[in-house]
Amino acid sequence: MKKYIYFILLWVIAASSGFAQMVQQNESFESATPGAPAIFPSPGWRQIRFPSTVSASFLVQPVATATNPSCGASPGGGFNVMTFTSFSGFNNDTSLIITKPFDFSNNGGVNPQFSFYMYRDNGFGAQDDHIRVYVNTSPTLSGATLLSNTASTNQIFRRNTGVPAATANTWNQYTYDLPAASYTQKRYYFMILGVCKDGNNIYLDQVRTNTYPSATNAADVNFDLFTQNPGALGQGTRNQMIVGIRCVIAGNSGCGVVNGALSTALKLDSLLLNTNGTTNLADIDDAKIFYTGGSVVFDTNYVSPYPATAGMDDYPARRFGQIIAVPGTNLDFVNGAVSCSYLEYDTTYFWLAVDIKNTATSVNLVDAELRSAAVGGTAGVCPSPGGTATNVIPSANGFSIAGAPMIDLAYCIGTYSTGTSGLWNTYQNNDYIQSVILNGVAPTVINTNAGASNNNFGIPTTVPCYPNCDFTAHPPDYELWAPIAGRTASLTQGIGYSVTVQAGTWATANNIAVFIDYNRDGDFSDVGEKLGQVSLNANQSQAIAFAVPTTGYAGITRMRVREVWAVSNIDPCVQYGNGEIEDFYVTIAPSCPAGYKLWLGNTDDWNDASNWCGGVPAITDDAVINAALIFPPSGSHTRPYFTPTVKSTTIANCNNPTVSAMDTLLINAPASTLTSLKVRKDLTNNGRIQVISSYSSNVTFGNGTLANNIYTPFKSQSTDARTQIIYSAPELLQSGMISGDRISGLQFNIAAKNSTAAFSGFTVSYALVPFNQHSSTRPIVAQ
Repeated sequence: MKKYIYFILLWVIAASSGFAQMVQQNESFESATPGAPAIFPSPGWRQIRFPSTVSASFLVQPVATATNPSCGASPGGGFNVMTFTSFSGFNNDTSLIITKPFDFSNNGGVNPQFSFYMYRDNGFGAQDDHIRVYVNTSPTLSGATLLSNTASTNQIFRRNTGVPAATANTWNQYTYDLPAASYTQKRYYFMILGVCKDGNNIYLDQVRTNTYPSATNAADVNFDLFTQNPGALGQGTRNQMIVGIRCVIAGNSGCGVVNGALSTALKLDSLLLNTNGTTNLADIDDAKIFYTGGSVVFDTNYVSPYPATAGMDDYPARRFGQIIAVPGTNLDFVNGAVSCSYLEYDTTYFWLAVDIKNTATSVNLVDAELRSAAVGGTAGVCPSPGGTATNVIPSANGFSIAGAPMIDLAYCIGTYSTGTSGLWNTYQNNDYIQSVILNGVAPTVINTNAGASNNNFGIPTTVPCYPNCDFTAHPPDYELWAPIAGRTASLTQGIGYSVTVQAGTWATANNIAVFIDYNRDGDFSDVGEKLGQVSLNANQSQAIAFAVPTTGYAGITRMRVREVWAVSNIDPCVQYGNGEIEDFYVTIAPSCPAGYKLWLGNTDDWNDASNWCGGVPAITDDAVINAALIFPPSGSHTRPYFTPTVKSTTIANCNNPTVSAMDTLLINAPASTLTSLKVRKDLTNNGRIQVISSYSSNVTFGNGTLANNIYTPFKSQSTDARTQIIYSAPELLQSGMISGDRISGLQFNIAAKNSTAAFSGFTVSYALVPFNQHSSTRPIVAQ
C-alpha cells in the first residue's frame, strides 16, 4: 500500500558525540492518489506466514469496512489500517510483517525508537490473540532480538484486559527504545509477529521509526535489468511496461539525508537505455521512467514516501526524468533543473514504459537494454556539472534480458489474492500449472516439460526447483510464453486435438481450464472458446479434447490455461484466491490444399512452420504465395499479413514456387554463406521477387556420408581406400537434382595435418553404383 513517510530534519544535541541528523519515517498505509491500486505489503516491506496451512495474515483494510471489531480511525486519521486477520484465521496461525531496513549508524548517542498504534478491544475475553516485536540486521527471525516496549512487556494482547492493560476499544501507542550504543549498524529490520488465538482481528496503524542515517557511497550502487513485461502490449494502450530496472545500495552505504547542499543521500542524475530489439520505433510514443520505491510491483500511481522538500531536493517521484516524445535508438533520461532526485535506501525499482500507437503492427516486438546510470555529482545541483557524477555500468548479465514483449491485442490478465506465492512453505505445495502439452501440425508442439526455460519471475534462488520451477511468484502469477520452439503450436481448421494439463503440488481441487480466442477479438468469452475444465489431484494429468472450428479466423491467436483452486466454473479474467495463468500463442491454419504448401504470412520467416499450410516446403514440395487464397475472395487482409523473407541464415527449398500478382517474395541474404533459396524446377512469378544477395555459380549439395558400413563402392579388401563420400539417389533428389541433370565437377578442400609434404599417389574416383551392389572404381582425376 502507498504510504506517507514524513521527512523531518532535526539537529539533536548528543552528550557524547555532538550532532546527529534524524529522519522520522511514518508508515500510515495510505494512498494519496484517489483510485490508485493498493500495494501491500508496503514498498520495501514483506510478509511471511507459518505454517503452510496458515489462514490469518496481515493485510491493508479501509477503516470504513473494518469489522470484528469495528475500530475507527487511529490518532492522526487516515482511511486505512493494517489488519492481522485473527478472526478468520485458525488457532496458532502465525504471520510476520517485516519493515523496510532502517539506518541507525549515525545516532550520535540518541536512542532510536520504533512505535505504532494498536487497537485494544473487549471481545473474546478468553482468547489471547497477540503480537510481539523483533529486530534484526536481516529480514528473518533467525538471530532476531525480542523487544520489550516502554510498558515493560514483550508482547501485546488484543484484548484490553491482557498485558499491558488498556481502556477497552481504544487506540494505544506503544514505543520501543533501542540503546544507542548497541544499535549502530546501517540495516535494521523490525518484525511484528501476529499470533492467532481464534479471537478478534488485530488493527495496527501509524508505524514510526526515528532513523539516524550515514552517507550513501557511489561505489556501493548497482543498477541492472531484472525483468521484462511478461504479457503482450495492446495496440492503442498507454504506459506499457517494457523492462524493470533494479537499483541496489549495498556495501557500507547508509541511506543518507536530503538537505540541499548538505545532502548525504546519493543523487540520481541519469538512466541511459536503448531500444535494441524493437522491431519498428514507429510503433511507440512517449517513453518514460516510472518509480515504485521498494515495491517490486509496476505501478504508475506510486507516491514518493517523502514529501517534496523546500528548494530543489526530493526523493524520486512516480516518474523520473523527462518524457521522450519520439523514442529513438538511445533513450537518455536525465534530472531536470526543477528538482533533484535522491535514491532511497536498500533496493528500489524503476520501470521503462512506452505508449503503443493505435497503428502499431501486431506481432512486432518492443524491447530495451540498460546502458548505464549516473549518480552522485554536486549535492543540491541538478543537472550535475559535467564530470562530477559517477557512472554506474550494469553487471555482465544486467544489460539485457532475452526475449521481448510483443504487440498484440490487450487481453485481460486475471489476478489472484494469493496466487502461487508460498514463501511460508518454500513453494513445495502450491496451486499452479505444472505442465501443458499440445501437439500441433508437425513439428510444432507446446511442451512446457522440455525446451525453453521457465520465467520464474520473483522465485527466490534458494527454492529447490529454481531455476526450473513451473510457475512464477505472486505477483504476477502469470506467464505469456514467446512463440518459440516448444512453446507454440499450429492448429488446422476442422481438425481435432487434445491438450494435456498437469496440476501442481497442492493435494486436491486443482481445477484447470483451457481457452482459445478463436475469432481473435481479444477475449475468451465467445461460444466454444472454453475448451474444457478438469479437476486434478497433486501432480495428476488429464487430456482435454477439442476441435478447431472449420471456418473463421486464420492466423496467430491466444490460448489461455488457467488453474484456480476449488472453483467449479473458471472465468478467464476475474480475480481468484489461489492459482496461476499461462498464455501461449497458437496459429490457426486453414484446411490445407492438396498438392502444395500455401504461405500463410503470420510472420515473415520462411522457415517457421506456422507460416505454411502443411509445414515448411522441402525441395520436392510446390510452394504457393497467394494472399487471395488466405483472404478470399479479393485477398484484402483481415489481419497482419507478412511477405515471405529468405534471410542470410535461412536455407529455403521448394520445387515449383508460384508468386501471385498481389504478393512479394523477398530474398534478403546479403551475408549468406549458404544457398539461401533453391528452386528445383520452375518459378512462376506474377508478382514481385526482390533479391538482396550475393551470387555464386557453385552449388554445394552437401558433405555426403564419410562412413557407410552397409553400402560402399569399394571392394571389401581394398587397401588404398581412405575416404569415401557417398550420396544416395534420395539425397540428390532432396538437393534439387532431377532426371537428366549432370554432375560437372567435384571440389575437395584438403587440409594436411602434421606435415607440409606434397601428397603422392592421390587419386579421386567416382562410381555410379546400383542399389545394394559393389563396383570397382574408375579414376577421373589423378595427381
